[in-house]
This record gives sequence, C-alpha cells and structure tokens, in this order.
Amino acid sequence: MGVWVFVREPRLKPSSVALLAILCLTLLIRVGFFVAGERLEKVRKFGPDGWLQTASHVADGNGYSWPHKDQPTARRGPTVVLLFAGVLALFGGESPWPILFLQWISDLGTVFLLYQMGKMIFGSARVGLLSGLGYGLYAPSIGLSCQAFSEPISTFLVLVFCVAFLIAIKRGSLGLVATAGVVLGLLVLARPVFCLFPLVAVFFLGSFSFSSKRWKARALFFLSFVLVLLPWTARNYGVFGAFIPTTTHLGLPLYQSHFRLAEPDYQRYRLAFEAHHALEEELSRRYGPAPEGGDFWSQSENRGIDEYRLEQVAREEAVTLILDHPARYAWLCVVRSCWLWFNIGLPAPAQWESVVVSVQNGFLLLLASLAFVFRSRNGSGRGVQLLVLLIGYNCFFYAAAHAVPRFSVPIVPCLMLFAGFSVNEMVVRWRRSRPPFIPGIESESASPHS
Repeated sequence: MGVWVFVREPRLKPSSVALLAILCLTLLIRVGFFVAGERLEKVRKFGPDGWLQTASHVADGNGYSWPHKDQPTARRGPTVVLLFAGVLALFGGESPWPILFLQWISDLGTVFLLYQMGKMIFGSARVGLLSGLGYGLYAPSIGLSCQAFSEPISTFLVLVFCVAFLIAIKRGSLGLVATAGVVLGLLVLARPVFCLFPLVAVFFLGSFSFSSKRWKARALFFLSFVLVLLPWTARNYGVFGAFIPTTTHLGLPLYQSHFRLAEPDYQRYRLAFEAHHALEEELSRRYGPAPEGGDFWSQSENRGIDEYRLEQVAREEAVTLILDHPARYAWLCVVRSCWLWFNIGLPAPAQWESVVVSVQNGFLLLLASLAFVFRSRNGSGRGVQLLVLLIGYNCFFYAAAHAVPRFSVPIVPCLMLFAGFSVNEMVVRWRRSRPPFIPGIESESASPHS
C-alpha cells in the first residue's frame, strides 16, 4: 500500500513578491509609453546621437563608421554600439523592438540591483524596493529607454560596478576586484566621463579586508581596467594616429558650452548646430572656405579634416575662451550644475516634459538630502561613501564641461537609494507602533554589507 507524502511548497517572501510586482510594473510602463507614443506620433527620432547608426554600419559589415559608411569614427565608444550591433545582426533592423527590449532588460536589471544594494548598504529590503520603484517610475529613464541612447545600459553598468566593488572589498576577493575593473572599463567605453574614476576608486581598496592583498588588489584593478580599454585604444591609434582611449567626441561638447563665453548672453544654452556654425567660421580661417553643399561633417571631411582634428580644433578654441574669461566660466559651471537636474531654459519637445523632469528631480534631490539628516548606524559605511563619490564626481565634471538633464540618469539610482532610505525612515518614525509599511519585509532585512 503506497504512502502519500504531501510536500508544502515554500512561500515566496513578501519582499520577493513586491520586487516581482515592481519589475512587472517597470516593464509595462515602458512598453505602454512606447506604444502610446507610436500611436500618437510623439516618439522622437528613434536613433539619435549616432549610437544606432554606427551599430547599423557594424552589423551591415561597413565597419565602425558614422555618419557616412566610409568614415571611420571613435565618437561613440564600443560598449553600447557593439551590443546594439549584436542585436541588429541577430534580429535585423526592420523593427525597433529588439533594441527596445535590450534597453528594457537593462532597466529591469537596474531595478533588481537597486533592491540588492538597499539590503547591502542600508540593511533594508524596503529601502531597495522603494529605490527600485522610484527608478521604475522615473520619467527620464522611461523616455530614454524608448529610444537608442546609451543611458539605460550605462546605468546598469554603474550598479554592477558598485555591487562587485563593494562585495570585493568586504570579502577580500581579488577575483571580484578584477571583475569590478572590467565592468568599469566597459562603463568608460559607454560613458567617457568615468575615465578618471579609477583614481577615486583605488582609495577604497586601501580598506581591503586583508591588508596583505591591498597592493595586489590595486594593481589587479588597474590592470583589468586598462586591458578592457587596450583593444579600442590600439584600433583608434591605427585609424587616427593618436592616443584615444575613450572617444574623440570631447572637443565639440566643450566648444558648444563655451563658444559664446565672450557674449553678453553667455549663460544661454546653445544648440549643437549653433556651435557647428560658429566653428565653421574658425575652420574657414584655418583651412579655407568649405566646399558648397553637404552637412557640417561632410564639409569638414572634404577639406581633409578628420574627426580627431575637428574635435581638437574645437577643444583648443574652447580652452582659449575659458582662459580669457575665468569668472564667466566659473559662473557658467554653477548654471550648468542646475541644468544637470532641472530642465530650465533648455530645449524640450514639450513644456510639460520640462516640468515633469524638473519636479521629479527636485523631489529626488530633497529626499536624498534628508537621508543625511536622519541619524542611523545603517548606511554609514563604505557603500554610502561610494555613492556620494559617484554623485559628486559626475556632477563636478559635467558642470565643468557640458550638461543636460539626461546626463544625470546613470547616477540617479545612487540618489534613489538615499531617497528610498529617507522615505523608509519617515514611514518607520511615523508608524513606529503600527504594523510594517509592507508587512513581513522588514524582517527580511539583511545586515549592512558595507
């Protein structure tokens, strides 16, 4: 006679259910936004900034080129371009859906890692859930994930680096140190602004769990980082005959922000085509008048000016203007630090978009600031220090060179964690004698990881 054995399936933890719900909501919002935008014909140009065009040329076998198939480029780093190219090679470029799903998966990964970092850094699953929910509802991330920009993938890489780096420090794992260096290298090839961050990150390795490994960890971190950049740097040297470890596109953004520094309205944001027109006058003085017809890039190419030399001329002109007007430059840096978060006086497809972005970022900065008002032993370690350094580093360099609100998106998750901590603290203090805000979750909180 057989014996029936009933095995009770393990229940999902409340925090896991909440995380799954947030992930589904994040995906549904992005799909709905894109579909609604398509129907209302309000979705902007799908492949701006050259990322998708370059990827299309690579996938079609025309080389790493942009804007023309016969013009090699290093304006866009290979991390995002090669990912896009791989998707296009597998699924074709007739439909935008494969590229969109790649970016939406990146956003889902960002939400998941925010949940993990909330437990690692602040010892609270609720902080991670609130942070993930905030990012899932963050308007700029929704809009950017429905186009072919680099921000969704870059944002995900920022958090992968943070998780690998913090765990490596706690466990004293040289393997994870190398992984963090590789991820940071990939991030730099997507967002060149991070190229100097290894110099900041190396100080954290001084707090490595095993003192005998500290110098090994630093050497391995830098070696892993450099090895990722090496093939791209060698390729660029072969193409342009110059040392280009990240991108050639460093001069024109700087010039765009400063070419009217001597004018009375130097604080006004200038569009790219205005900078191109002004730079064309300088190029005409140096290299003679441009041939008639063609766009800015074609005219430069027809003069024999490659993109590296073009960016070099733009950088030289911008630096000269900055040195001639240091006081104006200093004030413009302050103005740009506001542009990084508030869409005030900047071009936007619709006024309501500027309002939404500015209001969301205003509340986000306010809540993140409150995290430093609340006193708690949780969240006072290396994890918080790393987040603060990431935010400060990016704000400093974008304010010094060129800034628009979307540039802040890759570091928004860092602010989301602080904002989630503030909201959690306010809820806990308000309902100290009541049931948890999300029942059962607080009991799953991990101990602080850093």
